[in-house]
Amino acid sequence: MAALLRWVTTGDDDDDDDGDADWLPEYEGESIVFEDSDGTPILSDDERAHLDKVFDGEPYAPLSFRRSDHEKKQREMVPLERIAHQLRGYNKDPVGVSSLTRKQRLFHTLCHREQVGTSSKAQLIKLQETFMPFQENKHCRVVDAVRDRLYCGGFNSTGSRFLTAGQRGEVLLYDTVNWDREAYLPVRDISWTVTDAKFTPDDANVMYSTINSNVRMVSTNFEEDGKEHVFPLARATRGQRDDSHIRRMNRFGRFGVWCIDINAAGTEFVAGTSQSSVILMDMQTQVPVCHVIGHHDDVNAIAFVDGPLHSNVFVSGSDDSLIKLWDRRVLSESNPKPQGVFPGHADGISHISSRDDGYYFISNSKDQTTKLWDIRKCFSSDDYDDLMPFRKPYSWDYRYQAYPGRNKRPVEHPDDTSVMTYRGHMVIETLIRCYFSPLHSTAQKYIYTGSADGRVYVYDSITGDLVEIFAMKHNGITRDVRWHPFEPTIVSPDFYGKLCVWQRQDEDEQPTNKLHELLHEKPCELIGKRALYVEFALPRKEQEARDRLLRVHNVSRTADPPGLRVPGLRFEAEFITKEQEAACVAFFDREDGASWANTIRARQVQHFGYEFNYDTRRCDPNEPMKDPIPDVLQPIVEQIKNCGVMDGDMPDQITINEYLPGQGIAYHLDTHSAFTTTIASLSICSEVVMDFRHPDGVRHEGVLLPARSLVVMSGESRYKWEHSICPRTFDVIDRKQVNRQRRLSITFRKIRSGPCECPFLAYCDTPGRQKQEDTSTNDQVAGNASLAPTVLEQQYVHEFYETVAAHFSSTRHSPWPRVAQFVASLPGGSMIADLGCGNGKYMKCVDETQSFVVGGDRSSRLVGICRERGLEAMVCDALAVPLRSNLCDAALSIAVLHHLSTLGHRLAAVKELLRVLRVGGHGIIYAWAHEQMKGSRRRFEEGRQDFMVPWNLDKRFAFSAEDDSSAAGASDDDQGEDQPKDQQAAEDLSGDDKAATKVQERVVVQRYCHMFKQGELEELVALAGNAEVEESYYDESNWAVVLRRVS
Repeated sequence: MAALLRWVTTGDDDDDDDGDADWLPEYEGESIVFEDSDGTPILSDDERAHLDKVFDGEPYAPLSFRRSDHEKKQREMVPLERIAHQLRGYNKDPVGVSSLTRKQRLFHTLCHREQVGTSSKAQLIKLQETFMPFQENKHCRVVDAVRDRLYCGGFNSTGSRFLTAGQRGEVLLYDTVNWDREAYLPVRDISWTVTDAKFTPDDANVMYSTINSNVRMVSTNFEEDGKEHVFPLARATRGQRDDSHIRRMNRFGRFGVWCIDINAAGTEFVAGTSQSSVILMDMQTQVPVCHVIGHHDDVNAIAFVDGPLHSNVFVSGSDDSLIKLWDRRVLSESNPKPQGVFPGHADGISHISSRDDGYYFISNSKDQTTKLWDIRKCFSSDDYDDLMPFRKPYSWDYRYQAYPGRNKRPVEHPDDTSVMTYRGHMVIETLIRCYFSPLHSTAQKYIYTGSADGRVYVYDSITGDLVEIFAMKHNGITRDVRWHPFEPTIVSPDFYGKLCVWQRQDEDEQPTNKLHELLHEKPCELIGKRALYVEFALPRKEQEARDRLLRVHNVSRTADPPGLRVPGLRFEAEFITKEQEAACVAFFDREDGASWANTIRARQVQHFGYEFNYDTRRCDPNEPMKDPIPDVLQPIVEQIKNCGVMDGDMPDQITINEYLPGQGIAYHLDTHSAFTTTIASLSICSEVVMDFRHPDGVRHEGVLLPARSLVVMSGESRYKWEHSICPRTFDVIDRKQVNRQRRLSITFRKIRSGPCECPFLAYCDTPGRQKQEDTSTNDQVAGNASLAPTVLEQQYVHEFYETVAAHFSSTRHSPWPRVAQFVASLPGGSMIADLGCGNGKYMKCVDETQSFVVGGDRSSRLVGICRERGLEAMVCDALAVPLRSNLCDAALSIAVLHHLSTLGHRLAAVKELLRVLRVGGHGIIYAWAHEQMKGSRRRFEEGRQDFMVPWNLDKRFAFSAEDDSSAAGASDDDQGEDQPKDQQAAEDLSGDDKAATKVQERVVVQRYCHMFKQGELEELVALAGNAEVEESYYDESNWAVVLRRVS
C-alpha cells in the first residue's frame, strides 16, 4: 500500500558474511542505505523516484541523515547479544547455526521458538513479528475528529478502551472495537491544555495534569458515580526555615505540571513541573511526600523504571538536556541529589518511556534523536559534577523554529552514556513522545515514535535501523502514538484533532479500503489525468452522520437554570397537565387539520386574538380577529395571568406554530414596539432545544424545552438576545443523539399601545431611540475629543510622577492579589500589555518563559526603573499606545483612569486598551473609588468627584527628582493621609508652588484624581461599544472590572 512505506536497512557493519546478502526477510520492501562510511547519503535513482512519487516533493519527506561517530560506534561495539538475551523468551542459538549472521540467528531462533513453544509470552510471537506485527492488509482510517488539539492518548491494561485528551475540556474514552465514544470525563482548571493523561493500574480512573499545580483523578464511570479527586502539589513546605532549598521552594506558588507516572500499585505518582522540580505524591493521603528542584529547567518527562512492579526508582528528563535517576526510598528535600545522571542528549528531553524490565528506558529529545539507556550505566551525582559543563549547541525555540542543526553534522555529547541512538523523525513544535512496542505481541523488539511531519517512525531496538514509516497525512503533527497491548493496532491522537487507527483487516470487511487502493496515486480524467492522493476513505453516510453530530451543540438536562445563562429567561416545567396537552392537540388538529394555515413556507401556523403579520413582524391592534380565544386555551391564559408571568397582564395574542422534524425558525428578536415586556412560549407534544445568541456573536446558549414546559422571556432575553429553533432532525442531549418528533409551540403575547420604553436603545425599533442614544453619548464627550493632555494632567499627573518617581517606586513592592491572580490565570504563550506599568510590579508577575509582557508609562523615570529591572517598557501615553491593533491576549490598566481629567480622555483610554486587544482577549481595569473602605482616613465629599490628593515626598527624595537614580528606602509616611484639597485651591497655587511645597522634613506634592463611583467603569466599557464586562468588584478602595473584547 503506497500510503504505508516499508523499509529494510542494509549495510550493518557487523554483518560481513556473504550469505547475509542473499538472505531476505519475510516481506519485500524498499531497500535503502542511509549513509556510506563518510556519512554521505546514498539513494538509488529508482528509490529516489519512488520517494518523490509517494511524497510528491513534500519538505517533510523522510530525510537522509548523518550519524555521528559515536552513534556509529554504538552500532559496531555495543553488546547487542546481551540486549537481545534480555528480551523475554530469548533462547540460545540452535546447534549448528553458530556461523550465521546475527539476523539469521535471530530468524532461526524465532523459528525454533515457534515450533517448540514454551510458556513464555514472547515465545508465542509469530515469525513475521521479527520485523513488524502485521505486514499485510494494514490500513489507516480516521475514526473520529474534534475541533481541538489532542495532546495525548493511551490504552487501558486490557486494550478495550482508549483515552484522548488535549485542549478540549474533557477526556474522551473510546471502545476499541467500533471506536465509538463511550464516555466524556470532565477536565477542571484546564489552563490551555491537558499535558498528560493515563489510566490508573486498575483501569477504574483516569489521572490527568494541566498547566496548574493540581493533578486530578476522575472515575471512568463518572456519569454514574460522579467521583473526582484532586491532588494539590503546591503546599507549605516542611523543613527548616534557613534551608536554602526550602527558601527556593517557597518562592514558587503556582506552577504547571508537564508529565505524570503512576506506580504499579496505584498508591503513588510522580510529576514533573514547570518550576524544574519533581514531586512524589501519596495518593491515599493526598499529600506530597517529597518536592525537590532537581533540574535547571522544565521537567517534561518522568517514568518509573524499576521493572513491572515499579514503585521506587524513576527517572526525570528536562529541558536542561539531562536525565536523572531517583530512588524514592532515599529522596530528600533537604538533600535533593539524584542517584544517577545520564548525559548524552544535546538538547531538551521531550519524553521518557520505560521497558519495565528494570534495565532499559528510552528518551526523545529536541536534538532530533531517540536514545536507549541502561540504568546501570550512569554517572553518580558527584562524578557528574566533576565533568566539564556541556552547553547546548543551538539557541532556538522548538515551538516555532526549524531545528538549526538539520543539515549539519550531528553534535556529539562528550560524555554520552546511552546504549543506542535512533534518528529519522522530527521533534519540533511540540513534545513528541516515544515508546517500546508491546511485550505480548512483539517482545518489545521495536521502538516507535511520533514525528512533527505527521508520521509514525518504527525502529529496530537492537540494531537502531529504521524499519517502518506509517505515512499518516500530508500535513500535521503526530505528538503521541500508542500500540495496542495485544492486537495489531496502532492509534494516534493527532495534534490537529483527528484520531487515526492502523489495524489488520480483511479486504472484504472494509470496501472503502479497496476504493482507496483503486484511487490513490491513480490518474484521474476529470483533472487532466493528474494523480489523486487519497488520505482515507470512509462510507459517505457514516461520514456525514458523524459530521452532523459533531456540529450540534450538546445540551445537558442538568444544566444551570436558564436564567443564570441568559439574563431575564425563566422556565416553568410541567406548566400544564397531560390532559390539557392532549385537549390542545385535538383542538388544533380538528377537522383533519383544516385549521392550519400555510401563511409561511417553512411551517404551518394558527393565530388567535390578533393575526401576526410576517411581513411587518407585528399585529394590527385595530383589526382583532372575529373568533375569540378558544375555550381550550382560556384556562392557560388565566393561569399565566394569575401566576404573574406577564406582570399580571392577560395575553391577548396567541400564535401556534407546528414544527415537524427538520423544520425550525431563524434567529430573531420579537419586535420591541409591537408587544409588551414579556413573551411566553408553551411547548407541547415533544421536547426541543431552543438556541439563544448574544449580539456579541460569542456567547451562545442552548436551552432544553421539554413537553408541557413554559419558557418566559423578559429583560435581556426579550430585548437583546436572539432566539431560534435550528432546522434539523435531531438534538444532542447528554451526549446522545435524540431524534425530534412533531412539536407544537404556543406563543403568548400582549399587544403594546404606545412606543417602546425598553432600556436597550441599541436594539429598539422605535424611531429615533438609537439616534437619541448616540446624541446622548456625543453630548457627554463633546468638547473632550482632543487627546492632548489638559493643564491639570500636565502639571498634576505628568510632572507629579516625574518628581516622585523614585519615592513612588520605593513604596510599591507587592502586586495587588486579585491583579496578580488575573495575570497568573492567563494561558501560556500570551501577549500581555501593561498600560500604565509604573515600576513594573505587575510585569514581574508574568513568567517570561511562558508569556511575553510589554509595559508603557507616561513617566520616563518610572520606565527607566523598569528597564533597570530587565523589563520591556516604553514611554507612551494611555490615549495613544504604540502597539498594533488586535495584538494582545490581555491588557492591564491599573490606577490609570483616575488620573484623566475628562470623560473623553477616560473613554479614549478604554477604547485604546480594547484596540490593542484581540477579539476574545481579556482586560482588567482598576480605578480609585469615591466610596472609601471602612477604616480609611480619606473621605471624599459627596457631589464632587475631582480632587487634589497630596503626596508626602520623603526628604531623602525631595531633591533627587532631577536625578536618574531610584534611591532605595521607603518612607514611613508612605503617601500622606492629608485631607484632599479641592480643585480650585490647587489652581490658585502659582509658580514653583504648583509642583511642590517644602515643609520642614517633607515636601507635599499635589496630584489630580477623578474618584470613580460604583457603576462608572461599567458605563465606560459600555460606551466603548465592543466589550462585555465579565466581572466587576470593589477591592481595597478601588473599583475594578474584568472585560472581554467581543468585536
